[in-house]
Amino acid sequence: MVQCHLPHFFIHCCYVWFKANLFVVSDITAAARAVLYSRASLIIQSYDTFGIPLNSSIALGFGSIDFFPHGESSAGGGKAYELSGKRLDKIRNQLPGMSVSGFGPSDPGITAMLGVIDALIRHWTRPQAKAVCLSLQNLTQLKIASMWEPERISQQAVHKHLKNAGWPAVKPALNWIAATIRGCNAENNLL
Repeated sequence: MVQCHLPHFFIHCCYVWFKANLFVVSDITAAARAVLYSRASLIIQSYDTFGIPLNSSIALGFGSIDFFPHGESSAGGGKAYELSGKRLDKIRNQLPGMSVSGFGPSDPGITAMLGVIDALIRHWTRPQAKAVCLSLQNLTQLKIASMWEPERISQQAVHKHLKNAGWPAVKPALNWIAATIRGCNAENNLL
């Protein structure tokens, strides 16, 4: 087991039938992007597997990680685990389905922004989710078009998928969340 007391996000995820420990993000300013990537990936995979989009509730917990067994995020523990688990229990089966805990006075603002993003996600089609997943990897629309499977699409089609997914609003919201987290960390000397 690894003992560390550095700030991390632990992300709890509640899929339709079960609660799971999803992942730990060591760059906490990227936590919202990681959650969005996870949600978009779930939509893509559920369309491919079941023919319908599945959604999830996700809670971000900011705090220490007291132990994290190699490769076993579900077996770890600490304040980040505790906060995300409690927050997930509060939001399960509710809208919005994304929330944060551990930033004190900034929690409501970050949670509100995540709620707006969550409202958009719940209406994504498979192509919209795919375009967002690839955009989260900082790929250009032209590059995304050239990588699209099963066959290439135009840059204009990628632009349309992103526009219809609300990406022009989601991207600055993610930047705001990252800046807010960065500010919270700086205020508390956690960077």
